[in-house]
Amino acid sequence: MADTKAGNGMRIPVALARQGKIPWSLRLKAWWNGYQIRLPDIPPETVETELPDHEVRAPEKVLPWDDERISLVQDVWGPGFDRPGGEADVLTLLKPIGLDPKMTLMELGAGLGGATRTVSKEFNVWIAGIESDPDLARAGQKLSEIAGLAKKAPIHAEGLREIEIKPGSLNVLFAREAFVSVPDKTRLLHTIEKGLKTNGQLLFTDYVLSAVGNRSPELDAWRDGEPETPAPWAVSDWLEALKELKLEVRIKEDRSHHHIAAAKHGWASFMEHAAHDGRLERYGQLALDECDLWTRRLNALESGALRVYRFHAIKRGAATLSDW
Repeated sequence: MADTKAGNGMRIPVALARQGKIPWSLRLKAWWNGYQIRLPDIPPETVETELPDHEVRAPEKVLPWDDERISLVQDVWGPGFDRPGGEADVLTLLKPIGLDPKMTLMELGAGLGGATRTVSKEFNVWIAGIESDPDLARAGQKLSEIAGLAKKAPIHAEGLREIEIKPGSLNVLFAREAFVSVPDKTRLLHTIEKGLKTNGQLLFTDYVLSAVGNRSPELDAWRDGEPETPAPWAVSDWLEALKELKLEVRIKEDRSHHHIAAAKHGWASFMEHAAHDGRLERYGQLALDECDLWTRRLNALESGALRVYRFHAIKRGAATLSDW
């Protein structure tokens, strides 16, 4: 027999099983499909020493950003992106704004800057990307330099908890899943409101609770697995805060199903191709850690306790929106 069953129809070559090894490609597939994988039982006489129990377990925390992880997330989500939603999705997300080259823009939580550069190129605008993590910001700025957008779409390292925005300087501020880990969202919203010009627009997506005070095992697992402890607001919290700042809410949209589908598509495409070109083996534990991060997020979203919402609000006195 050339190989031996590992569970759910998957097989491990006997030579590897006798060495106590499970290929990374099988471990990642097992992890993503939600089952455990163990080495098969091998008669004692065929093995010189007792084999350890190789059960796939969740890591305590994701690894910090480094060159390998930055490469991995781009392999999953596309060049320049570190989360679901590529260029087409960014443009769809921002469609209600009616962007034009005269506008001044800022993206908070820009990550590797994929959305920042997409907007700059598509609408010929100058836009600043702000990213809290200095390693991500450094990589994002390098990608902007490579794209010839170092000045037109720069990525700056600055924490959202302490960010200052010049009053009345922005036509548009947008963000994608960037506010959930900011503990003092009220302060952040006040800073944003002051930074917007009259008729300025705020558009963002974020992880939110479906109801105030939601608790569930899936939410707890999600909180425990995030690199930064989440402090999610409920949808009603966001609406109340925006109303208090006299920001007129134009859109309140549940995008959870879209987010879930995009995340699953990204991972499925990555695994389909990476299993054949050696990348799964190269990334190894790093891929498992990242996959675990997204498994927890998807479990929380699919439970219904956590959602992804899009909000679009305009500072009082806003004009009629374009529908380009």
